[in-house]
Amino acid sequence: MATEDFNQQLKTDKDKGQIDNVVKDIYKQLADDFPKSGQDGSPYTTDYGAAKKFLQDNKLLPGLELIGLDDKPDKNGVGLQVTDSGSGHKETYTIDPNTGIGRSNDGLIQAMVMPDGKIQRFEYSADGKLTGVIDGSGKSYTIDQTTGKSKYYDEANEQWVTTPGKFSLDQKTGAITITNDNGTREVHQVDGSIVKYNDNQKDKDGNPLVVEVGFAYDPTNKNSRGTMKFDYDKDGNLTSVRDQQGATWTKNADNKWQSDKVGADGKPIVSDADFSVDNQGAVTIRHKNSRETYHADGSKEKVTMVGDPVTSTVDVITDRAGHLTEIKGSNGSNIKVTYNGDKESVVVTPDGTYTRKENTWEFKDNENKVSTVISVNAFAADGSVVISTAEGQIVYKNGTKTFVPSAKQGGDK
Repeated sequence: MATEDFNQQLKTDKDKGQIDNVVKDIYKQLADDFPKSGQDGSPYTTDYGAAKKFLQDNKLLPGLELIGLDDKPDKNGVGLQVTDSGSGHKETYTIDPNTGIGRSNDGLIQAMVMPDGKIQRFEYSADGKLTGVIDGSGKSYTIDQTTGKSKYYDEANEQWVTTPGKFSLDQKTGAITITNDNGTREVHQVDGSIVKYNDNQKDKDGNPLVVEVGFAYDPTNKNSRGTMKFDYDKDGNLTSVRDQQGATWTKNADNKWQSDKVGADGKPIVSDADFSVDNQGAVTIRHKNSRETYHADGSKEKVTMVGDPVTSTVDVITDRAGHLTEIKGSNGSNIKVTYNGDKESVVVTPDGTYTRKENTWEFKDNENKVSTVISVNAFAADGSVVISTAEGQIVYKNGTKTFVPSAKQGGDK
């Protein structure tokens, strides 16, 4: 089905109340699964049934109020144009499938697709000043140009209510900052993460202390990763941590972190780990031989000391969807993994590059010799990459490479 037919079908279903939720995942999926190969010259040629099934399988119905899809990508070939009249005005903008941000031709952010699938919209004066915000639920806020604060009309009490924080929008990143009268400041990112600062108290480098981190929405499990809160003494030293499960950790008499929860033995839980949080909201938990850093956007980094005595370190990095993206070894054994959706597409190893083809993988070694392998899989749980060949398995893990021959080669599977 040509793009214009597909778009018309979407509009028809919209009129019938059947298609209300079109989120950035749809644009990306259409681009990935239905490539620009239409013989009629249209940018996207799709099978409507397959596209609709994708919407249903991913539970993307209903939600957003996008009226129509233009069959032309933006001037850079990225994203699809949307004509939006859900808030009572009409504006055409391009949604970038990678960021979920929709911009008009003048570069101003007109809308953002939030992690829960709802759209947040923005309104401007003729000279480009932000004048209003319509949140995902449809509530409209007016921005006071003098104070920077927003206000909304409380219909139940028939009065205007002014919010306590000054509102600002970063036109480059889409980050929303709310600066409250009590000295706290919240930075909301498009990925759903929130970092809250206490501007009245600084660390030793003069940066405001982070008092709360709301981790980004998990795109794989479709839920929130939770919130951590932090308290400090007058010198800026961390004194209390409240984790995502609701447990509060404080230092005991032995200077170890102790939970207010008890274990199976009825005794308070004590950890040998140490907590810290940087001014970007990245939380690091340090153990004796490893450390884990949880970034506000949902990505994670784990560094492990290898050997006894320690001879090297291995740094395993996962993205916000939980995909293993990089292994960095202090001995130079670096590996990078890129994905097409949830599937590994290219894996770069010290020995060469593996590239996914239709039903197999192609391997090009460092001398440009080409061969094929059966499969390549990256495992975030243990930080390993496994290449399956006819002869056996090549395993990259903990900065080392091992080969396990197949049974027919006289080894163990």
